[in-house]
Amino acid sequence: MSSLFTVDQNKLSAAFSIDPSAMQMDLSSLDFSGMDLSSLDFSNLDLSGMDLSNIDLSKLVPADGSAVQIDPSKLNLGELSKSVPQLQKC
Repeated sequence: MSSLFTVDQNKLSAAFSIDPSAMQMDLSSLDFSGMDLSSLDFSNLDLSGMDLSNIDLSKLVPADGSAVQIDPSKLNLGELSKSVPQLQKC
């Protein structure tokens, strides 16, 4: 069955070329603060088959933590302790 069709990879890639620079979007104005994701259940999510060895996390957040800003007045420690059981022992 595979011998019935041949695919010219060069013509196919030329027909569906994508310009990555045209896909750059500024997402800085998006506000997700009103999204309630508390009902999502990721307990059965299995990522063991994914190869994440090529991900360089050092490019996401500076190693010195300078990009992380926490406003303590907005922390609800009661809710946080429900999500992180280790905090209940403190």
